Amino acid sequence: RGFIMGVAVVMFVDYIVEIVPSKVCTSALALFNAVSLGLAQSIFLLLSGFIADTWNYQSLFFIYGLFNLFGILIIIYLKKIRQIAD
Repeated sequence: RGFIMGVAVVMFVDYIVEIVPSKVCTSALALFNAVSLGLAQSIFLLLSGFIADTWNYQSLFFIYGLFNLFGILIIIYLKKIRQIAD
């Protein structure tokens, strides 16, 4: 999880800086941090406890892997769209 978070955060920040006008870049990054590190973490902590209690920790790590894969696929898709538009 730590490796994926380290890579994903850098990729998201890079993507935000690319697509957002420079006048609002700081606000966009602050909003990203508030949502990704605050709200999302709170929701996933509760969800992960439920998954671990209901099934097991192996299921929890599998689901985390699926979410990470989904995020990577979204980034790849958005990069391809941007390349086609340019």
